[in-house]
Amino acid sequence: MAQPIRIGVVAPGTRIEPELADRVSAFAKDSFLDQAPEIFFHQQCFFQDGHFAGHDEARIAAFVEFANDPSLDALWFARGGYGACRIAEAAVSQLTEAARAKTYLGYSDNGAILGALYAKGFPNVAHGPIPIDMSRRGGRRL
Repeated sequence: MAQPIRIGVVAPGTRIEPELADRVSAFAKDSFLDQAPEIFFHQQCFFQDGHFAGHDEARIAAFVEFANDPSLDALWFARGGYGACRIAEAAVSQLTEAARAKTYLGYSDNGAILGALYAKGFPNVAHGPIPIDMSRRGGRRL
């Protein structure tokens, strides 16, 4: 049996509530019974500094930590928000070859980071659903 996909979640912009992380993890387990992905929410997702998920340095550090972690297969952005564009250049400049092998998924203001990754030749950059979508009407549709 193949190893499950390991997905790290960070919040480059706005924070999420821990209950949302629990809902997303439960949804993955319920939806992919045979091979559910392992989803790891960085504690930074729950930080708060004004309307951001922690100060810029905390958001950069969380992104870089998970992006450069060779044990993770993908990096998923928890939520959009203006803060993502504030950290894109600083965060992407710190990435290693381990980061290049990952798939990155998000949308909204995370497009600043996705675009920076694409411009640097990262091959697996995708515009798609994010965990906060679980809180929207009909939110079981990821």
